[in-house]
Amino acid sequence: MSETRYYRNCDELSVYNFHKILETNDYSYLIVGFDGYDKLEFDEKKADELWGNIYEEYCKLTKNNKSLLYFSIFQELLYLKTRYQVARILLIQLSNNNNSEEFVLECIERLREWKYKINKEKPLKDELERMVHQLKVSENKIQIKKSELEDLNVDEGEKLSLIEQNVKLELALGKNKIDTKKTSVSEHVALFNEADLLNQARRKQNNK
Repeated sequence: MSETRYYRNCDELSVYNFHKILETNDYSYLIVGFDGYDKLEFDEKKADELWGNIYEEYCKLTKNNKSLLYFSIFQELLYLKTRYQVARILLIQLSNNNNSEEFVLECIERLREWKYKINKEKPLKDELERMVHQLKVSENKIQIKKSELEDLNVDEGEKLSLIEQNVKLELALGKNKIDTKKTSVSEHVALFNEADLLNQARRKQNNK
């Protein structure tokens, strides 16, 4: 069985796949050769790390500080939500009185990994009540981060679909067809920069 190959940066990833990941949150589009049909198994942790690096690179390419801040908050929100969900499941399991001591210790250790620390020297019931309170604090943090993301919502003009972006780009540059499946993210950003320079030059010319 061949090793799974991933797109690693904005030079390799097509702008089509980039937008598909944005729209669907499906990291399968990071896998070389994925056509959007077959379900693939892959290392989600590795894919998540690669996507984080690619998106950060994209923000730097576009010099979009707002996007960088949005991405930072989004990543933090993703961690908080995952942490909350994992802890909630583990606490539900711990509330079962029929658990073996080995299972209880394993759950406590997993909770500790997510910064939910149970004191094994204290009664488990009391500690679980304290953890429920900590879950509520986590819920509040999640809501705060969601609000921060909403406050950073992009302008309507930046919400164009990839097809709409491409039509405008083709018209600005006088190109017949830009193949988004063969155009890398880096190249697409460069085309937008070129179109922006042309538009600026035209505006100056019209103002003379």
